Amino acid sequence: MQDPAPSVRVAAIICAAGSGTRFGGSQGSKLDADLHGQPVLIRSVEAIARQPQITKIVVAGPADPELLARFRSTYEGQLESLRAEICPGGALERYETVKAALDHLLQSPAQHAPAENPAQAVLVHDAARPCTPDRVVRAILDALTHHAAVVPAVPVADTLKRARPAKPTPPAQANPSSPGEREPLATIEHTVDRRGLYACQTPQGFHLDLLRRAYAQNDLASTDDAQLVERLGEPVTLVEGDPRNIKITRPQDLDLARALWPGLNG
Repeated sequence: MQDPAPSVRVAAIICAAGSGTRFGGSQGSKLDADLHGQPVLIRSVEAIARQPQITKIVVAGPADPELLARFRSTYEGQLESLRAEICPGGALERYETVKAALDHLLQSPAQHAPAENPAQAVLVHDAARPCTPDRVVRAILDALTHHAAVVPAVPVADTLKRARPAKPTPPAQANPSSPGEREPLATIEHTVDRRGLYACQTPQGFHLDLLRRAYAQNDLASTDDAQLVERLGEPVTLVEGDPRNIKITRPQDLDLARALWPGLNG
């Protein structure tokens, strides 16, 4: 695959359609949560919008029309100021959201007007990753001048265990004096060799033609976009991520993001 020009023009997709069930319904939406004066969603988009190479940003919101209307009412003004537009995402799976946003991007008039110099590559970012340092985004953009698929990652530092679900304690053996005692989580089968293992993050960057081919496959089941590129047999290049580039999944992640935020790009 031929490398694009040294100055790659890049579009971005922000996945914001997830239900956030692990965050807890009583906690509200994690994307609406305040992160030093702005919602988490806006902080995640800002991390992308600060880069001048990004020519277009598509934020894929809820698939449900009523929820999408509420999403637009809440965020459209702020997103327009960041050069971002909204489209409906997927109803169930992340890959549905990316595909919907990619289709929206490809249908955009700018993609068919040579005078507009359409994007040559696409970044795909999770709306729940607001703590992405500028350094990480720039590393991906730089690598896209020579590589067709680029993913930020950090080496796995924790000891990893393969485990099987623990059997529940029979009622006859339960301790009646400790009614709040939790059942065991799992039983270890063996330790996994962590050499060569990396924890991957977003944004992930791809040449546009490659991402289109990845999403033209019949089987789109995946946990990230790089997995679909791997399925094509194409190489994926890792660049240095950042341990602070966390994904907000549970309420305690938001506490950590608030603590990390002041020092991100200082």
